[in-house]
Amino acid sequence: MSEDKNIKIARLIGLEKKAREARDKDELNFLVVNETREIINYTNSFLLLKSPTDKYHVNAISDLATVDRTAPLVTFVEDIMNDKSLKDLKEIELIDLEKFTKAMERKKPNNIPQYLLCVPIFSPQKGLQGYLILSRNDPFKENENELLRHLSRTYGHAYNTFLSNYFHYRKTRVIIHHIKVKHER
Repeated sequence: MSEDKNIKIARLIGLEKKAREARDKDELNFLVVNETREIINYTNSFLLLKSPTDKYHVNAISDLATVDRTAPLVTFVEDIMNDKSLKDLKEIELIDLEKFTKAMERKKPNNIPQYLLCVPIFSPQKGLQGYLILSRNDPFKENENELLRHLSRTYGHAYNTFLSNYFHYRKTRVIIHHIKVKHER
């Protein structure tokens, strides 16, 4: 095995460990959009998570502390990922930006690279939870896709933990609220 492959594998293991040890969803979001770069080179990344309305919204962008919901690039990426033809995509797919810009009758933003790779974040327990979108000016290689498939499952498992905790928290709050209301009567 070459030294370069050993380094990639060591980075992959380290990234998986960080994902498992993330203390909250914000920390995991940051890790997904910024530290995936240790494994795969990209210009920008966007993390879209499924909302309660089954729409995908950008929750994090690489190299930025917050997401501007009104930014043209953010709305462009959300429009692409909420397009019917990509709805519930379960495999890594290279997005044809020319096709989408023509179909949406929109101009491609100048600040988005030519290649956009869609990586589904999938959990066996909860299903499709969102997408990691990677962009760059060079084509993605098959060996990079294999690493991303593996990371996709790791991230899906990590998000599953936070979503389970969130829904348990919400359920507990609802039960406590009903107990208080009953007690006050």
